Amino acid sequence: MKIKLLLTLTLIVLLITSLEAQPANDDCANAEFITVTTLLQSITFDLTDAVVNSESGCAGDGLADYIDVWYEFIMPTSGNLYINGGVSVNKFNIYDSCNGNELTCFSTNEYVENLIQGNTYVLRVHRWLPQHTENNQSFSIYALQPLTNDSCVDSTNITVGETLQTIDFNIVEAEINNEIGCDGESLDDFKDIWYNFTMPVDGILEMSSGTNNRFSIYDSCNGNQIVCFDGNFNNTPFIIDNLTQNENYTLRVFRSNLNSSINQFFTIRYIEPTYPNCNNVETITVTTDLQTIDIGLDNTTYNYEFGCDENDLDQFGNYWYEFTMPVNGNLYIKTSIRNRLAILDSCDGTVLKCFDSSMENMEDELFFLNKVIEDLVQGQTYTLRIYRPINTPSTIFDEQFDIRAFERLSNDNCATPDIISGLTSENTQIPFFLKAGNVTTDDTCEGESDFRILEAFWQVTMPITGNLFIDTPNGNGIAVYDACSGNELFCNASEGSLESFKLISNLIEGDTYIIRCFNTERGLISDSFQSLNVRVYNRAANDECIDAEVIPSITEVSQEISFDTFGSLINLEESCSGFIPENFVDVWYEFTMPDFTYLNFESYQFNFFSIYDACNGNETHCFAGFESVENLVPNQTYILRVFQRQTEMFHPNKSFNIYGSNTVLSLEDFNASSITLYPNPTTNYITIDTKAIVETVEIYSISGKRVLQTSQTQNISTQQLEKGIYIIKIQTDYGQITKRMIKR
Repeated sequence: MKIKLLLTLTLIVLLITSLEAQPANDDCANAEFITVTTLLQSITFDLTDAVVNSESGCAGDGLADYIDVWYEFIMPTSGNLYINGGVSVNKFNIYDSCNGNELTCFSTNEYVENLIQGNTYVLRVHRWLPQHTENNQSFSIYALQPLTNDSCVDSTNITVGETLQTIDFNIVEAEINNEIGCDGESLDDFKDIWYNFTMPVDGILEMSSGTNNRFSIYDSCNGNQIVCFDGNFNNTPFIIDNLTQNENYTLRVFRSNLNSSINQFFTIRYIEPTYPNCNNVETITVTTDLQTIDIGLDNTTYNYEFGCDENDLDQFGNYWYEFTMPVNGNLYIKTSIRNRLAILDSCDGTVLKCFDSSMENMEDELFFLNKVIEDLVQGQTYTLRIYRPINTPSTIFDEQFDIRAFERLSNDNCATPDIISGLTSENTQIPFFLKAGNVTTDDTCEGESDFRILEAFWQVTMPITGNLFIDTPNGNGIAVYDACSGNELFCNASEGSLESFKLISNLIEGDTYIIRCFNTERGLISDSFQSLNVRVYNRAANDECIDAEVIPSITEVSQEISFDTFGSLINLEESCSGFIPENFVDVWYEFTMPDFTYLNFESYQFNFFSIYDACNGNETHCFAGFESVENLVPNQTYILRVFQRQTEMFHPNKSFNIYGSNTVLSLEDFNASSITLYPNPTTNYITIDTKAIVETVEIYSISGKRVLQTSQTQNISTQQLEKGIYIIKIQTDYGQITKRMIKR
């Protein structure tokens, strides 16, 4: 009996102890009232001894073992409520009453939207049973003041001043809208708030902010978007230029990181740009010789000011020079493309020319900006402004510029061409300075527009009926016309291909033609000297099959046959039978097949050959360069066509060797692939890789002039060569091979 009584008392004590440890707000009926305000407060709870319930976490979830405590509060303002539980094990439900509707369910933290001032709400804090003893049993809570500028029509006015001001905001309480961020983007969930301001000056708006924030500026509500940008713009302020004094603008602040409360601010100010002030002018002496001027990029201050015009605003640093023009003509300036330049008629005077490098092709070699300022007057003093934006990276090429004066060409207009007379098949070289030419916005070639162009003109009367050969170095373009404003017979805008060395065929004795040499302003190189090379050629005697030249008797001893296609007509025709027609030049031969099994040809890879059984007959063989031809009938007469592409004819290897044999040549031992040339294209050197013994190496310009001869094979210097295409003849103990090299 005593034992039973003792056991009963023990159970009662344990029950009482358990009831005392259980939280008072362990169920909704006993929810603890908390006073929610717009100030952040922290609430501590204890789930350690809460009753375990088999229930749902969020409405609609399955049953599980949860423990919870309950709170009740009255919403102090209509709007949003922020709850932060700190860790993911803390989970929250908000209801409109005990056993009422669940308004939201979340873990960790949440902005709860659209709660009503004066309404009472129930808050449940719960954890899954295995996590109930973990730390961090607290949460913070506050109500957010309702937004007054979460729509464009309710935008807040701000006064933009010259002094930088900081605008704080609380965008997290804004409504979520599925909308476009910047124009052209796809729909996404954003929160946004709105401001409006009046621009006090014509000028610049400078804004900055932190991550998460994005900005758009419009000319009105539902108007045109002027600019859209991220607040953390490369860690530098963002500049909005070309805003107009007294105009009203709308500013939208938005973000897609919906619940982040960091960086809820932006800075803003206006900047009234100034016109560049010509001061600390350095006097330089400009002559007709090229000179280099050091700039000194570290010795300047940067101000918000205009560049070329009022649409060009930035923080610029200026370098000012003054010079007197030594001749009537053009001024050539070459500087880094990162440096901009302007010519004024005096210090703080009228801008005569201004060049913005942003309009240039940023892929130009070494980023050089070549500019020609035309029609300057001898004896007059001018001011040169070199300027650059503050954030432009500096390199060694930015530290200096080249400058030179040129007396104006007399033949820079088609109406006043220079006369070229006495032309023969020997080269006539005509030197000139294209930088002294006329600057125009004319087309390069017919139907092809480009940037500013400089050009010069010559007139030639053909002394014979035949072909005219023209080339010009230094990357210039060539065009030929039958008269001023007449028909364009040929035009090639760049020396980037072999075609700029041009043969114009079938010109008439006594007829007059116009030659135009031109280049884009940005394509001009530092070297001032240019030349025009002109030759004429009589019609080749064997230019037609009917006039084929007879090859002497062919034996086993190799004989060299030289040919010249400069007097040939240019024909649009097939290379080998069945191929697509191209422009070719050709000469014709006739030969009798000797009593051998093979007829062997050795020539340059760009020389092509076709064998026919007769004029206008059947093509039996077609090949290029190096070949052993079989199945020709001894003692039968054949026609040999030797031809070249118009674009590949300007090389010095105009010959072929021909002989008979009863064994086939070993192509494995001797062909173009047996020799490797690298690097190709090259800049400073080339190396020849071959197992053969190299006896000599000769480099020829595309016009046939030998420019280098050596016995080296490793690191052959090409530094002294101008950029362009070259032919390399490599003589080995197996024979001669030719290669094409491009110098950049």
